[in-house]
Amino acid sequence: MSTVIFGARGFVGSSLGPDLDLAFKPNKSVCDLTNLDSVLTYLDGTKPEAIVNMAARVGGFQYNKINNVELLRDNSLIALNLATAIKKLRLSCYYIYVSSACVYRDGNSQEDSVFLDNPNNNNFGYGHSKRLGHKVIDALNIDCPDLIKSCILIPTNMYGPHDHFDPFVSHVIPNLIRQMVSKEDTIKVLGNPNNGRDFMYSGDLCNAISECLRKKIEGTYNVSTFLTVTIKSIVETLVEITGYEGVIEMEEPDESKEAEVRTLNNTKIVEALNLSDDAFTDLKEGLKQTVEWYKS
Repeated sequence: MSTVIFGARGFVGSSLGPDLDLAFKPNKSVCDLTNLDSVLTYLDGTKPEAIVNMAARVGGFQYNKINNVELLRDNSLIALNLATAIKKLRLSCYYIYVSSACVYRDGNSQEDSVFLDNPNNNNFGYGHSKRLGHKVIDALNIDCPDLIKSCILIPTNMYGPHDHFDPFVSHVIPNLIRQMVSKEDTIKVLGNPNNGRDFMYSGDLCNAISECLRKKIEGTYNVSTFLTVTIKSIVETLVEITGYEGVIEMEEPDESKEAEVRTLNNTKIVEALNLSDDAFTDLKEGLKQTVEWYKS
């Protein structure tokens, strides 16, 4: 099956397994997804039987918070141009759209709750752009029910090798790793350290994508460990792994407020792909591999 993977040269795509070595993996110079003519030309030339769209413009907390217009524009164009090209070229294919946990409002974690409320304001542009990607898939299915089978994957918070470690665009784990490995004197951890999140190793999402391509499941699925870990626990584990000896400053939790817990329920994807208990990388092991990659 000829497969095109857009975004394969990014953070997550760098962990794709050897089973996808033969897939086409164009970079922006070969196919600019924000340019419809470029997408039409590329797909007309390759005529893939499967398309994986993991391409996205995104950054960390600070970047997403002040670049809403740019994130909304570029990610919307990516989704719309691919769908438009599939329809115009009458491509018969299996299409996987990789979304984001940012489509959810705080506290929502079930696939049927994506559109219940607006995304968090800190991810307003990015969250809405990825939501639009869901609707683009719906529109394509309505217009071309005989052409495509589609699957939407909503991954949880990701970490792993090739992550973004620049302080302006990095998320919590790479930011902590960068500061600890560089032996900064003091590290300030923002927010309530008792807040809970689930974190997934990038290679685990790649394995799920491979399984989706093999089984051609359809529908919308969270991809996550469904395990909650506190930010404080992440910090302590990274201190152990890196041997960091500096000062860690954490905010004192406000006892009058409950800690925020955000995890994605993975029951649906586990059942659809028949995933085993060891389908997800142990957090400590994944963090060790990420630190080792960063040091190298």
